[in-house]
Amino acid sequence: MAGSFRFEVRGIYFALLTIAAAEFARIMFGGWDYVGGMQGLFYQAPSGTMDLGMLRGDARFYYFVALALAAIGVAGTELISRSYWGYVWRAMRDDEEAARALGVRTFRHKVLVVSISAATAAVGGGVLGLVQGAIFPDSIMGMAISVDVLIGPVVGGLGTAFGPLVGSMAAIPLHHAMGALGDSLGLPGLNSVAYGAVLILVVWFLPDGIWPAIVRLYEAIQLPARGRISQLRKVEE
Repeated sequence: MAGSFRFEVRGIYFALLTIAAAEFARIMFGGWDYVGGMQGLFYQAPSGTMDLGMLRGDARFYYFVALALAAIGVAGTELISRSYWGYVWRAMRDDEEAARALGVRTFRHKVLVVSISAATAAVGGGVLGLVQGAIFPDSIMGMAISVDVLIGPVVGGLGTAFGPLVGSMAAIPLHHAMGALGDSLGLPGLNSVAYGAVLILVVWFLPDGIWPAIVRLYEAIQLPARGRISQLRKVEE
């Protein structure tokens, strides 16, 4: 991915390049017999005894592990967004040439962003492998999971801490619900159609995502209440 930064690959083209990189990794690991190839790697099924050190346990245990990881991810994203790195990365997003002219080493920061993203994705993939009890190239590096990773932030709101979480909570249940509905109606692929429809509607009506719209709605509700409180305070004075 560092080579793409040298060639100034940006925007949607960089997103497509990451999907292509995942597809290349899927093909490579699919033909690598040492890691099981397309047959994958299997782990011992989780037992009822919880082992925090080895991350083994029942469904409730993995629920709390996933909840803790999600909380750490959101908190870390919020801390980074308020730090020096966050301001630099937003400047690079808005105008990379201007940021470079101000002395920002954009290449180094891009590599740092990709490294942090890859590390968090590796943690999530490892926990997913433990939950499933097996790791297959198609399930970890397939096109479907690459699209899921992109749809969450786009639907929830790019550049926000809670946006990807909200987008995933909206998109993934819809994906499963539409899949089940399509199977019951004999319409395979209904989940893909619903995915595309939701993405089009969000981009059309909520270009910033769901979370920024929720924040704006909350502020619109709070402003009249704050005005009434300030008026009451003036009357009391």
